[in-house]
Amino acid sequence: MKRTYYCLLGFVLILCLSLISCDNAIDSMCQQESSSVEKLDIEVAGAHSMLKFIYNGVLYTSECRMEGDSTIILDEEVKRVADQMALLPELSAYVNGDGLMEYFDNSFIAESYLGNPIISAISSGSMDGWYQIHGATATLYDDTDYRDRSFSFTIKESQKGDSIVVTQFKDKPYEFNDKASSLKVLSDNTFIGQDYGAPFRRIGLILFEDDNFRGNSICFDVVNYSVPQGPMHIDNNVRSLKNFPLSPGSSRNWNDKVTSLKLKYLGRDGNY
Repeated sequence: MKRTYYCLLGFVLILCLSLISCDNAIDSMCQQESSSVEKLDIEVAGAHSMLKFIYNGVLYTSECRMEGDSTIILDEEVKRVADQMALLPELSAYVNGDGLMEYFDNSFIAESYLGNPIISAISSGSMDGWYQIHGATATLYDDTDYRDRSFSFTIKESQKGDSIVVTQFKDKPYEFNDKASSLKVLSDNTFIGQDYGAPFRRIGLILFEDDNFRGNSICFDVVNYSVPQGPMHIDNNVRSLKNFPLSPGSSRNWNDKVTSLKLKYLGRDGNY
C-alpha cells in the first residue's frame, strides 16, 4: 500500500514539474515573439525609403532613413537644399495629383505659377475633351477621415474675380484655429468636348499657418485632367493632413496648423 502511495505521489510530482516546465517554455516563446515584433518594428523604422520633391522647378530625390519622427536625408546636396527650405518663413507647397510635393519660396510665387494660362490649359484638359469648372466647395474637418466638426466654403464661376477668404479661424463663428485634420475639395464641372481647346483656370484652396495669409502655406487645386504631361487628378480628398510635411523631410506636418485660408480662381482675369 505504501509503495502504491509513493508511486502515485512521485507521478503527481513529475506531472507538476512537467506542467511548470511547459509553462516556462510557453512564456519563453511569448517573450521571443514579443522581442521579434519589437525588433521588426525597429528594422522597418530604420529601413531606407526614397524622398522626392520639386523646388524651383528642379526634382530632388534622395534615400532617407526614418528615426522616430525624424527623416534623415542621406544625399548631402538634397539635405542642404531641404535645410535651406526649412528656414524660409513663408515656404509654400503645392500638392500634385500624384501626391508629389512642389515647393515655392512663398504663396505669391506659387499662385503666379499655378495661374499661368499655359499650365491651366494643360491642367484643365483631358485626352478626350475639356472640363468647364463652374466652381468648387472646400470642406475642412476637425478630425481625420472627415469626422467631427466641419466648415464648408464655396466659390462659383460668377466670382472669378473674387476670393473666398478667412483671415483667421480663432473667433466666432469658427473657433477653429489650428484644428483642421482632413479636408475635401470638390469641383462643379461640365464636360465640354474634344475640340474645345480653351484653357480654363484652376481653383485653388490655399491654407496658411498664420493669420492674414502669412507663414507657411499649402495649396490643393481643383482640376480634372488626364494628359501625358500629368497624372490623373480629379478631386482632392485628404484623409489626414499629417501626411503633408511643412518642408521636405520635416517632422512637422499640416495637422492642426491651419489658421487662415483662401479659396480662389488662380491667375489673372482674362486667362481663359
